[in-house]
Amino acid sequence: MYCPECGEDAGEAKFCPECGTDLQPAREARVDAPAAPQGGPRKHDDGRRVSPALLWAIIGVVAVAVVPVVLVFGRGVGGSGGSAATPIAADTSGSYRELVRRANGLYDQAKAAAQVNDMATGQRYGQAAATVYEAAWKKQPGDPAVGTDWATALFYAGEFDAAIQRADAVLAADPGFQKGWVNKGDLLWDLARMTQDQDQAAQYLAQAKTAYRRAVNLGPATKAGMSAAAQLESLK
Repeated sequence: MYCPECGEDAGEAKFCPECGTDLQPAREARVDAPAAPQGGPRKHDDGRRVSPALLWAIIGVVAVAVVPVVLVFGRGVGGSGGSAATPIAADTSGSYRELVRRANGLYDQAKAAAQVNDMATGQRYGQAAATVYEAAWKKQPGDPAVGTDWATALFYAGEFDAAIQRADAVLAADPGFQKGWVNKGDLLWDLARMTQDQDQAAQYLAQAKTAYRRAVNLGPATKAGMSAAAQLESLK
């Protein structure tokens, strides 16, 4: 169905993936809003999440130990201090919908910075996005898409353990959220490639495969299911 607030095609989601509106009342009333007009909200066919595999492929981190990577994310290129370490303002005021949209904008900035190899800026925007997503979640917890975006923002921020914990929390509450399983697999796959500890890497890789299999089992014909299947094939 289409979101009655912003016109986003939300499919069978419980909450609008663009603005966070609770869709259950409209679904129960069997009222679908018209399609978003041209120039309306941006459409993300496979969610807002970008595969962390793309992020790490860009910076060529496959052969790099996890500790140096954490230093790059945690303090910015060039170490502590200086403008590179200045945090991005994270405004946590406003309604749930306003917070989600603000967090989405910060997320997009983190993604854009990562794609041009500006990891210090990506880390700062990722942290700001995570802070605003958290504020939105406190107002209206339960939207798995927002929770998964929050997990990925934490990953951009270099908070790898927190990212996995957030992904796990979302999936514990909504184990049928297919895109969440794909995203968790992506996070774990990249952690496997980042560490030089072979035992730890093997553990991350096994967990990534399990997450991808869960996604495939939830529907192999969906876009997320096909993505998970392709990732599994590449890991053979």
